[in-house]
Amino acid sequence: MGNRFCPERFDRFNLIYLGGVFVLLIASAWLPIKYWSFEREMARNVTQLTGVAGVSFHCNSAFDSIFDNDLGVAGHANPYTKKVVFQVGWCDALMRYIEDPMGANQEAKFSMHMFTHEAMHIRGEMVEQRTDCQALQRDVEAAVILGVPQHIAKDHTEEFYTTVYPKHPYYTNLCAPGKALDEYLIHPPWGES
Repeated sequence: MGNRFCPERFDRFNLIYLGGVFVLLIASAWLPIKYWSFEREMARNVTQLTGVAGVSFHCNSAFDSIFDNDLGVAGHANPYTKKVVFQVGWCDALMRYIEDPMGANQEAKFSMHMFTHEAMHIRGEMVEQRTDCQALQRDVEAAVILGVPQHIAKDHTEEFYTTVYPKHPYYTNLCAPGKALDEYLIHPPWGES
């Protein structure tokens, strides 16, 4: 009976076959590792922005979205579980924004604001209009934390405030200079205080 492994049976075809299987294995592991790494980095960034420890960040896949109770929204956060979730596609948009903020399209720019908005929920704010105004006033800081140059972040935030925000469902006229929701922060979306 002896050893069933025969070195002479380990010919060129077998090496090519095993090499191909190994390449497929590595290729199939790339996306999960990429998203896992991105989620960990975003969780650290939410913590840095908010000061809240123990935050988790999750990028929903198409499969995850089937079971998500908040499927109708682009993202959501729970201050009790300290979990931020971006629906399918929005993490990709945020990755594109971080990789090339100068060439970012509107969706990528919105994903940046969405990151800040969901971080404000982690701090405990649940009223959407207040949350969005808090986020607007911290978008520059958040973008800089993500590695975006400050002048680009400032331009994008001011553009968002003047063009997108007035049409947004979370819009309130109290989010303006000197109004009730003005926190008098260093980089407000309406220009320097």
